[in-house]
Amino acid sequence: MPGMVGAMVVVIGVILVFVIVRAFNRDDFQVEREPIDYVPTVEGIQQAGSFPVVYPPSLPEEWKAVDLSYDPEALWSLSVFDGDERYVGLFQARSEVDDMVEEYVAEDAEEGAAVQLDSDLSGTWQTFSDGDGDHALVARYRETVVMVVGAGDQQELREFAESLSVEAVE
Repeated sequence: MPGMVGAMVVVIGVILVFVIVRAFNRDDFQVEREPIDYVPTVEGIQQAGSFPVVYPPSLPEEWKAVDLSYDPEALWSLSVFDGDERYVGLFQARSEVDDMVEEYVAEDAEEGAAVQLDSDLSGTWQTFSDGDGDHALVARYRETVVMVVGAGDQQELREFAESLSVEAVE
């Protein structure tokens, strides 16, 4: 029995040494997100007619869409990385503003001063921020709530919100 315990200690020691050596000899592991073409999905949502989908007709140079989600009863979302690889999210849902802020910003997000944007959706957008540097712009559009959220530059978020459209995909 003592030989079995000794062998177990040696095996565990070898495993720990291996893990430590790998940790120090490994480069930071990063997964590069491939861009997706979200426009065909927008066109499909528009054709389905379940709600007036809000979307960016194009993205700024060096930005890329990386994920989208669509639930015909409740939600459309688009995840984007800006040129500095910072996340920007677009959410549109049949929901309440407070519920969306809690889910996508933070439960304790603070409402800031409303801002005026040159937007086809709404001239006035509510602002929210959390303690971790996330910011959100929120507007009502018809029977939905539209939210742009991200940790990046607030002016960049405003410009993205201003670019949103409900026009038919060309």
